[in-house]
Amino acid sequence: MRMLRHCSAAFLGIVLVFHPTVARSITADRTCKIEASGEGCIYDLTANANGTLTVCTKAGKAGVRWRASAAQVTTAGAVSDVGSGSPTICDGGVTRSVVSGVQYEVLVTYERPLPGTFPISAVVHIDGPFVSIPGNRPLSIVELKSCVQIAETPAAVVDEESIACGALIKCRLDPATDTDSFKFMAAAGYAVDIMVTEMTDVAGCTKWALFAPNGQPIDDNAFFCEPHKATAPLIGSGSYTITVSNDASSIVDYVLSLQGISQSSQCGTPISYGNVKTGRLEVRGDSDTFSFVALTGQSVNIKVTESVAVAGCTAWVLYAPNGQRITDNTFFCEPDKTTSPLPADGTYTILTFNDAHSVVDYKVLVTKVGGP
Repeated sequence: MRMLRHCSAAFLGIVLVFHPTVARSITADRTCKIEASGEGCIYDLTANANGTLTVCTKAGKAGVRWRASAAQVTTAGAVSDVGSGSPTICDGGVTRSVVSGVQYEVLVTYERPLPGTFPISAVVHIDGPFVSIPGNRPLSIVELKSCVQIAETPAAVVDEESIACGALIKCRLDPATDTDSFKFMAAAGYAVDIMVTEMTDVAGCTKWALFAPNGQPIDDNAFFCEPHKATAPLIGSGSYTITVSNDASSIVDYVLSLQGISQSSQCGTPISYGNVKTGRLEVRGDSDTFSFVALTGQSVNIKVTESVAVAGCTAWVLYAPNGQRITDNTFFCEPDKTTSPLPADGTYTILTFNDAHSVVDYKVLVTKVGGP
């Protein structure tokens, strides 16, 4: 018996060696159907093993572009990309590592062309180590703070407080002592342009401030009364906060526009040398961006031409890849200007707006006139 027990123990010592289960990814295609620009689909996922989440979209027809974003729930930071608009190839993919037991969200929103024809749908391909890949829950553009999305803002409004690059939203300070706040995700090195514009003139200044993820204002002056200001490249990654209030405590309707102006924070329209792009400033306070790639030493001619003459000037300003303005002037009102040789290789950003806040249709043309 002792020998038998001894042999059994040895035998058991062999069979009780456990090997870890290898997690296998599951794959699913889901359909995201939305009724209007700014809406979208959210997919809630919980990882059951460490691994990789991948997402891509397949547009319903050529030229219709969708943005896919993936984020860990309750944690700052997300990965995001826009598909090229192919109805046959799943593209615009994002990839991120996931950790077992942690929740993640995938957000899919209509990107362009704008204004678009709705309803519209795309196939969303999701792959990762998850128990299941559920259907989507809708993303609504309806806000709870008298804020409504009013134009051309793919992925702009996530909820009543979260916006994204490209946001154009109309809000109200009501009661007069009200303060609105908006959060957006940014990484170190991003630079953004923020514009806060009153719909009608009111007493005092409708002021705004930008705060870093640690709660500190990003400028020595906590509040800006000027409606239009570009930030220096941001120094940290995370959730930034814009607060808006009126220093005379007036009830005021205003528009907030947020644009990326550095190579790492692009959300506008790509434009190449010799190609004409059209734009529309939809409402008082709107701004647009156009991005082009240039080499050090190249000089370019930029033309911003209104389709029909309007009040004021359809102004523009040019930013370098690092988000720094490359001219001494804040903006140009002349529709045709040639730059000095550009200082660096990379993606440059043209930001347009109307200084009289007029609704305007216009065209942009960038031409290389010198350099390599």
